[in-house]
Amino acid sequence: MDGELLVNRRPVVIFDTNMFMLMAEGVPVIEWIEELIDTKPVVLCPEGVFKELESLTEQGGALGRRASFARELALRYCERRERYETGSVDKEIIAVAVQEKEKGSTVIVATSDRSLRKALREIGISTIFYRESQDKLEIEHAPLI
Repeated sequence: MDGELLVNRRPVVIFDTNMFMLMAEGVPVIEWIEELIDTKPVVLCPEGVFKELESLTEQGGALGRRASFARELALRYCERRERYETGSVDKEIIAVAVQEKEKGSTVIVATSDRSLRKALREIGISTIFYRESQDKLEIEHAPLI
């Protein structure tokens, strides 16, 4: 019970596949997120993210090696894995974000996917994304709805 209360106080950051791929390239995503939100979040990973990383690993070559390392990072950093059958990873991320928000958690999705960011903004979920031109992560606060 005490563990549940502690987890609910920490913000939940849901990771998209592209954030783990950035980490595999050496971008310090976790550290930068902690700096942006001024605390250590609960890192939550939808099951679909793991499936995407496995699929990329199977492609082989440089991409496959990077995806394999990204999957190792996901296994290391994800405190929670969630399964929500929706058909696509983006829909799964949205469903998990809504579910966590309904539980009263502060929810942020870490993704560089523009269409996903737009969909999340429309339902009041903040995002963290990588701005390549400035080599940094930025937070995009969703309007209160």
